[in-house]
Amino acid sequence: MGAGSLLAGAGLLLWAWSPSPAVFLLMWVPLGLAMATTLYEPAFVVLHQAYGDGYQKPIVTVTLMAGFASTIFVPLAQWLVLHIGWRPTLVAFAALNLLVCAPLHARLRYVLHASYATVQPASPLPAADAGKQGIARATLRQPVFWAVVLAFTATAVAASLLGAHLIPMLTEKGLPLGQQLVVAALIGPAQVVGRMLMMRAAVRHPVRLAVPVYILMSTGLLCMALGHGAWLMVAAVLYGCANGVNTMLRAMAMPELISRHHYATLNGLMMTPVLLMQAAAPWLGALLWRAAGGYWLMLWTMVALALAALLSFAFALHRRGLLRATG
Repeated sequence: MGAGSLLAGAGLLLWAWSPSPAVFLLMWVPLGLAMATTLYEPAFVVLHQAYGDGYQKPIVTVTLMAGFASTIFVPLAQWLVLHIGWRPTLVAFAALNLLVCAPLHARLRYVLHASYATVQPASPLPAADAGKQGIARATLRQPVFWAVVLAFTATAVAASLLGAHLIPMLTEKGLPLGQQLVVAALIGPAQVVGRMLMMRAAVRHPVRLAVPVYILMSTGLLCMALGHGAWLMVAAVLYGCANGVNTMLRAMAMPELISRHHYATLNGLMMTPVLLMQAAAPWLGALLWRAAGGYWLMLWTMVALALAALLSFAFALHRRGLLRATG
């Protein structure tokens, strides 16, 4: 994560300096690597290693705080661009990564050594599970794993479609620009609300919340597909709440449904197809828009994706004997 912060600073400086389209495209390589090494997934791995089986509360706390990132920094970035220009804004964000994030991550290395010493050692691994290659091969043969991957891939594609196409989609629905910005701004705070509600929910196995969460997500996307005016704001709140909890479900799915050992390996296996499809989703959304002559097909595709996530995760919970009333 420390190296990722340095890479993020370098990428943002390269972006600010970029004198040509070729350099602009090139700088996304270090930025992509930086995101892969500093965002939720690597943070989840660090927290799991530091807190062992008590990883859930720290992960909920981190995702709760991180839910304010877009709420704070999107308007801040817009304000800075208007007042000092886009290049100085990028330099300022590069400085945050180099002077704040990188030192914090460097300090974290030494703090974690002390944390590891206080965590109770996990129970001995069965012989069949010893080694990353063994756990990877065993996991890839489990239907539950692929059901979870399908669920998170579907929700990631829906989130990526919405992130890339939300404003033109709202324009197509005839929503005034001011209300479009309100709809877009509601998703971030709604994610925080969803995570706060999850913190207050006394659920023994939090992954069991996936079923009501995906029902809520499907309802929000259905409101977005059918709704106009104020219904689009309702859709943003419902979808945001569900998506906020979904981030925490991603952190808990592998240890709760597959194995508590080899967390980094299992999460890496799970997130590889998720991130690949997430990256391709905006382009796929453009193809759907062109094929349909509008956004109606993309909207119904997102509803179908949320329903697919619901059915897939319900199957995984059923196979693990967790598909019953939460509590």
